[in-house]
Amino acid sequence: MSAYGHPQPYRRRADDAGHEPYDSYGGYEDSYAVDSYGADPYPEDSYGGRAVASVGAAAGRARVTMPPAGPQEPPRPRYDWSRSGSGGPGGRPAAGRAAVPVSPGVGRAPVRTGGPGGPGGPGGPAGTRPRGGPARRPARKRKRHWLRNSILITLAVLIISAGGGMVALSYYVDSVPPPDRLELDEASTVLYGDGKEMASLQEVNREIIDTRVPELANIRNAVIAAEDEDFYDHSGVDFRGIVRAAWNNVTGGDRQGASTIDQQYARAAANLSEDSYSRKLQEAAMAYKMNQELTKDEILDFYLNTIYLGRGAYGVQAAAQAYFDKPAAELTVPEAAVIAGVIRIPDDGTGMSPYDPLHDPESPQVALERMGYVLDQMVDIGAVDPAERAEVTELPEAVDPAETKQWHEGPQGNIVRQVQFELERMGITDLDTGGYRITTTIDPEVQKAALDAARRKNKAGYWDEMPKNVNSAIVAINPADGAVLGYYGGEDGTAFDMAGPNRRELEDGTFEWYGGRAPGSSFKVYTLIAELREGISFDSHWQTSEYDPDWLEGDDPIRNAGRVAESCEGRAPDYCTLRWSTQYSYNVPFAHFSEAVPDSQGPAKIVQAAKDAGIRLIRNTGDGTTYDLTATEPTELAPEHFFHPVAFGQYPVTVLDHASGLATLANRGVYHEPHFVASVEKKINGEWQQIESDRISGEQRVEQQYADAITGVLSTIPGINGFPLDGDRPAAAKTGTWEYDDPDRPDLEGNNDAWVVGYTPQIAAAVWVGDGSDEPEPIKDQFGNDIGSSGLPAQIWQRFMNDAHAAKELPPEQFPQALPVGNPQHPYANGEQGRPERPDDDCRIPLFCDEEDDGDGDGDGDRDRDRDNGGGDNGDGGGGNDGEGGTDDIGTIVPPSPTLPPDDTDQNQDSGG
Repeated sequence: MSAYGHPQPYRRRADDAGHEPYDSYGGYEDSYAVDSYGADPYPEDSYGGRAVASVGAAAGRARVTMPPAGPQEPPRPRYDWSRSGSGGPGGRPAAGRAAVPVSPGVGRAPVRTGGPGGPGGPGGPAGTRPRGGPARRPARKRKRHWLRNSILITLAVLIISAGGGMVALSYYVDSVPPPDRLELDEASTVLYGDGKEMASLQEVNREIIDTRVPELANIRNAVIAAEDEDFYDHSGVDFRGIVRAAWNNVTGGDRQGASTIDQQYARAAANLSEDSYSRKLQEAAMAYKMNQELTKDEILDFYLNTIYLGRGAYGVQAAAQAYFDKPAAELTVPEAAVIAGVIRIPDDGTGMSPYDPLHDPESPQVALERMGYVLDQMVDIGAVDPAERAEVTELPEAVDPAETKQWHEGPQGNIVRQVQFELERMGITDLDTGGYRITTTIDPEVQKAALDAARRKNKAGYWDEMPKNVNSAIVAINPADGAVLGYYGGEDGTAFDMAGPNRRELEDGTFEWYGGRAPGSSFKVYTLIAELREGISFDSHWQTSEYDPDWLEGDDPIRNAGRVAESCEGRAPDYCTLRWSTQYSYNVPFAHFSEAVPDSQGPAKIVQAAKDAGIRLIRNTGDGTTYDLTATEPTELAPEHFFHPVAFGQYPVTVLDHASGLATLANRGVYHEPHFVASVEKKINGEWQQIESDRISGEQRVEQQYADAITGVLSTIPGINGFPLDGDRPAAAKTGTWEYDDPDRPDLEGNNDAWVVGYTPQIAAAVWVGDGSDEPEPIKDQFGNDIGSSGLPAQIWQRFMNDAHAAKELPPEQFPQALPVGNPQHPYANGEQGRPERPDDDCRIPLFCDEEDDGDGDGDGDRDRDRDNGGGDNGDGGGGNDGEGGTDDIGTIVPPSPTLPPDDTDQNQDSGG
């Protein structure tokens, strides 16, 4: 688990485990480190039908198993480290491959090697021998082969042993390239904003590091002890080892290899896969030449970064994470010995090494003995004190691969996918192989607050016994720069992201974006921008009675969730201010505005305002098409595809875009592109260097005076609806709800989407609640009631904002003073006062005044007397004390609090496409 409670991503890469075929000389094929000189197949033994081979002469020697000669079905791997299925971000399968597979063995013991992908890995050209391989050759043929091999071996030994011959041969071979000149696939790492790892993405799990630093002495010594104890004493070729191996293989002794660490790296780097003695000579010559050009520490560094070490891990850094969930620099001596021990057989066909501590948890003796052998070798070379060695009697605790999570499993999965989308826009498409280090903008403390508030698994009290179809999503953005601070869109990065854009491939190979939910009244913040741009004032008056225009399809008129304004700022019901209509979420005035703009340009102006604030994707509910506003002019889309219902939020948008739009208002109209990537780095000449990205700087997209005026009105809503922030922290918000409407299921009624979007000067956040499944149903709470915006969404938003500001120790900040804007008598405003008759025209005596006027001459009816009814967006949020509806920190008028029916739900009408 990561430091933030997220499952650590496992680095599983490569193809299915294979088996090593015989070579043309009757022995196992050479698969990186094993030199074959014609040894016969091993007889069967009691360990899974494999033969037993001696590992070494020191104490703690292991008994190692080899595949049987007889035909058998190949074993089914327990662990497949490949990227099959939905391995890559976005759900696309990624091939398992390794550019330089490395699976070396010792020159002293018989070795079978193999690893995922490429030469030397399972499924590669030199994996483990198939159990159904050729049968033992007849004795006469074996004798002829023995004679031929003896002659060839003798010649080879004579040539190699001649120092002058080696020098001459090395003159004609190419130099061995270092890893930075090889096309090595390397994992990319995605980090939280504080540098902690979030995920690792790879086709091949490899991370190249500098292994020459003192902190990696344990793993260096362990590998040398296990593979080539004379590494620092020979010149790349162990002549004595060659003679010893040749003699043992010819005379029928233990089959041995003679490849040094230098030869193993040379073979892999030069991709020498041919099984012949000429290849072995070339390999030896290249190793010899490499020793003339590089230091031993450089050669060892190359080797440690490319060797295959089981569990899909290439190189010691990836192996340290795969086995022990720590960097290689933190490996203990026993842990280093375990990793070095698996080099000999990194994969026995089950997906694991027989020396893996968890290969057989019930009987770990084989792994324990192998670790003991490496430790004894470390004592022999002086790397470990004998007393320290004697204290190690148990295997170190290893990570269980069965419990390890992939990058997409958990709430971080959708963050990683959004990171991928963003990098693609920067031109970075090799995320799985490029070895990038990506630092995200995700703040761990803000992310924790988001998960605690919005994630069902975190057991916030309001989630208790909530129906299973109720889900939520949340996005938090820093208004000052557009950085995404917190993000939750679900539990699986390959499933539907409830918070952001999703992408799918079409039949013609192109991609389309989809996603989003109907924002309802929360979208009115953008309609307000369009209204203020038309010169309309918040003091203008509008009709609020239900309205049935000619352009509206269906039988239901535009209404206000069944509410009728009995009192308002003005004269109810049809002379209410735009301010009051916004605060109490009345739909009809916003429809009147869209309709009043000449030439049916109201929808286009609203869409333009939404685009300016930050809405990038918006979906037509008629044909289901999602339009990219960054690539299309609103006048080309509206009114044809988006008609007057856009004014009150019929058309779906993403939670990410909605949070971005509110962040623009919080930043006084200055837009910053929302982004997840803080920096991208790549190693160049061994040093991390930042790759510059085309980050869009802040742009004044919404006029500052209009943004401030809207904030002034929205800042009264948390108090009116019963979700103010702790400590009277100034906050602005807007609620919104959209009804469920499925023509195929007319028996189902209720709400489909419920929102709260809002901000302080430091954090903007959008919360959506709904059913995120493919076949959504109405959302109900624990008691069977419809979930509205002032219920669960408000609780999530309030908790998150309180926790996030407290975690970051952000002091309360006041919003800028809102100045009056627009014309209160604007011709678009259609309010009608309509006074009833009175017994006394002047009504100087209040006792005889009509209830609509209290006689104080201000024309506000019973507003001054009727202050005991409170209210809320759904009726479940409450209101201010004694119906005051909260306080106004920036001088805007505080309206009365009328008695509200249970919801502000916006009817789901399908008009204009």
